[in-house]
Amino acid sequence: MRGGKRKGAGRHPAERKKKAVGGSLYPEDEMLLKEQFGSVTNALQFLVDETRLKTRKQQLEQMVGLLRDLTRLQNGA
Repeated sequence: MRGGKRKGAGRHPAERKKKAVGGSLYPEDEMLLKEQFGSVTNALQFLVDETRLKTRKQQLEQMVGLLRDLTRLQNGA
């Protein structure tokens, strides 16, 4: 392997990426989530709930728009 660089070669050890815990979470991120939500599972549940709410809100806004359009059409606008 002439001229090729080893992975991480030439970097100061402190600059290398920290190893992720449990797939893709870095230790400092995991600590923050645990502080804020009590556990990583609670943080994930919060995200799921928020996503559901946003999706539901978008659906309702779309339905309101359709009802307005139908009302306008019915009134001959």
